[in-house]
Formats: sequence, C-alpha cells, structure tokens
Amino acid sequence: MKRSVTRILVAALLLAAGAAWADDSGLLKLDVVYKGFGQYSFEKQDYGSYGDLLTAIRAKYGNQHINVIHVDVTAGHTVAEMLEICRLKRDTGAMVKAHYLVDKQKNDLFCA
Repeated sequence: MKRSVTRILVAALLLAAGAAWADDSGLLKLDVVYKGFGQYSFEKQDYGSYGDLLTAIRAKYGNQHINVIHVDVTAGHTVAEMLEICRLKRDTGAMVKAHYLVDKQKNDLFCA
C-alpha cells in the first residue's frame, strides 16, 4: 500500500514538473531593434545609446530574470556593433540572439 501511494505521489510530481517545464508563458522575452550607429529601439521607444537602452531595461524589469533578448539588427553590423549588442548578455544575464541580413539571407548570432 505504501509503495503504491509513493508511486502515485512521484508520478504526480513528475507530471506537475513536466507541465511547468512545457509551459513557457512565464519566460521573460524582450525584443530590441538595433538601428545602427548606436541607436536602439525597445518597446516603441528610441534610445540614442547602449547605456540608455540598458537603463530603460533595468528600470522596467529591475531584478526580474530575463530569459532571452532578441535583437533585430536592421542597419549595420560591424564587429564592433555586434560586440556592443552582445554586451546585453553580460549586463542582463539573458541569452541574446541577434538577427541580421546578408545578401537578403537571414542570419542568427548567439552571443556567448
């Protein structure tokens, strides 16, 4: 009897954990646009520097864990600009994925 109750409890816990893992609605995902020359857009607001963007993200989300930041690179993507974009990973702790076009082909960059 004890074994069957234990098995039922373990199964219930595994199902609950699996359901929580499958539901990503609690994940915090941000979308940022890089416009080139250090200009960013985030939540329909333009920012003239990386520092301004980071201040806005921190002001809105504080100490909340940001899971992923998607950066749409619409203009320019020099090495220096991509390094600046990848600083978001270090400064926020989020996974950062940048999307940019080369010869009309979409490319992704995962910041390490």
